[in-house]
Amino acid sequence: MDMQFRTRKMIAARDLNSNGSLFGGRVLGWIDEEAFIYASCQLESESIVTRTMSEINFVATGRQGDVIEIGMETVAFGRTSLTLHCVVRNRRTKKTITAVEKIVFVLVDESGRPAPHGKTEAMIDLPQASLRARPPVRNPTLPSRHVLETFRFGRGRVCGDRKNRGNGCAHSGTQTSGYNASSSDAADHRTTRESPGFDHR
Repeated sequence: MDMQFRTRKMIAARDLNSNGSLFGGRVLGWIDEEAFIYASCQLESESIVTRTMSEINFVATGRQGDVIEIGMETVAFGRTSLTLHCVVRNRRTKKTITAVEKIVFVLVDESGRPAPHGKTEAMIDLPQASLRARPPVRNPTLPSRHVLETFRFGRGRVCGDRKNRGNGCAHSGTQTSGYNASSSDAADHRTTRESPGFDHR
């Protein structure tokens, strides 16, 4: 799976060291948090622990106001473990700030012992998968076809005048052609005038 940059951080004053550049300890905290979230999503469990983290290479720095992004990539699955690769880079310049070649997480049981997770390949991120599979949702606040027809025949005004109910829905001297409002229609008009979420003024 390709590197996925899902998290962004803006470097604030509290994230700086005594030299005014990005504090390495802060970056490591961000990496550890992001790696845990990514691994727990892949293994579909929060019962995981960090086992090892390889050499960390700081090749650039960041300054206050910079926006960085953290990327994670699945490297390998073991029987109980998951190995990740992480890159932290400047979002604007895409220049790498630091990289961790290997971060290993292990799934554990209730006793804290390694447990098999049964995973063999990386999963697509849930937001992407759900967006592709999500069926269209009808907006319940949209006006009904009857209301839209009322607007079309009544030239932008809802038929429902007390004096004009059942009399052809005339507005401003304009008679609606071919439209006869029955008593049931008048009841519909009363309902549409009082429906929340649709302004008839």
